[in-house]
Amino acid sequence: MDTTPKNNLVNADKGLITYVGTQLSITDKLLHSKVEYWLELAEQQLSNEEYEEALETCRKILVLKFDCDVAYFSKGVARHKLKEFQQAILDFNKAIEIKPDYADAYLNRGRAKSKLKKYQEAIQDFNKAIEIKPDYADAYNIRGHANGSLKKYQEAIQDFNKAIEIKPDYADAYLYRGSANACLKKYQEAMQDCKRAIEIKPNYVLAYFCRGAIKNNLEKYQEAIQDYDKAIEIKPDYAAAYYYRGGVNYNLENYQEAIQDFDKVIEINPDYADVYYIRGCAKCDFEKYKEAIQDFDKAIEIKPDYADVYYIRGNANYNLENYQEAIQDYDKAIEIKPDYTKAYYYRGNAKFNLENYEEAIQDYNKVLAFNPNHTKASESKKKALTLLEDYDLPF
Repeated sequence: MDTTPKNNLVNADKGLITYVGTQLSITDKLLHSKVEYWLELAEQQLSNEEYEEALETCRKILVLKFDCDVAYFSKGVARHKLKEFQQAILDFNKAIEIKPDYADAYLNRGRAKSKLKKYQEAIQDFNKAIEIKPDYADAYNIRGHANGSLKKYQEAIQDFNKAIEIKPDYADAYLYRGSANACLKKYQEAMQDCKRAIEIKPNYVLAYFCRGAIKNNLEKYQEAIQDYDKAIEIKPDYAAAYYYRGGVNYNLENYQEAIQDFDKVIEINPDYADVYYIRGCAKCDFEKYKEAIQDFDKAIEIKPDYADVYYIRGNANYNLENYQEAIQDYDKAIEIKPDYTKAYYYRGNAKFNLENYEEAIQDYNKVLAFNPNHTKASESKKKALTLLEDYDLPF
């Protein structure tokens, strides 16, 4: 064996290199193990709707492995769930940059763009996802949503058809195809789609809700109520189902039941201006005008530019013979909506009752300018002119 100093040094270097290589290999394995653990943890956190925690876990992963496409993807999903759509898009961009054939990243980036109403850009992402993965049922389904949002209902239906072809028990695709059919007024086809969605997924609350809406359009009010009842049974805090069931009860002149439904909506969502408006309308039908005005006040507090509420509050004040307050409400309705014919007409009537005939005539003229065939305005104008002429008599 050669034991010269030079050879000893070479052998020592080789040993060091081997040792360092071994240590690096061990370190890589440890890092890989930790990254895998945190990726699984992030997935579990997303499943548990712990989105902030998932974000923090993804950040830890990216410190160890800056080019981890899955970490960027999971981070984007968490951002999306937190409604941080622009930030989510940036994360999906990064995942795609690292892995250009990442179909799920294209799909979810498209979802985020749809939330920002960038439907054409979203469709480009869904197209790319389908190009990478031609049997991607979810991509066809969500592209159908985007086409529906653009009112391209026929194209949307083609997408839902393809999703169903790939995945015959795809309840969501049946439901949204039904919605597209309803938009095309193909109500029977829409009903069949909702029925199929419910067969596949018996507790599909949105399918009952949508079928109820279709039956409402067909004026099958009792059947619509049954579907809303079922939706509420499955999801007792479903504000939209209470609201629309209340609307059906209102159309059926079941005002007390309607008010009870609207009460429930307000309990669930106290900041919903429309429900205060319609509950106030129901109270007006009971001639509970003072209570109705309280509802209209609340609707205006939430939505100050709500012309219809000013108009209907004006009517409530009119019925209470608070003509000056009624005029102020009609003024505001007209300020927001200058062509509000009914507001001009009833403001004219309020002025008529205050014996302000000249201004009443001006309002009736405005109504007739919008609608020359408005019989009531024409008759009221004649009465006002007659009374004005009587006032002009010298005795």
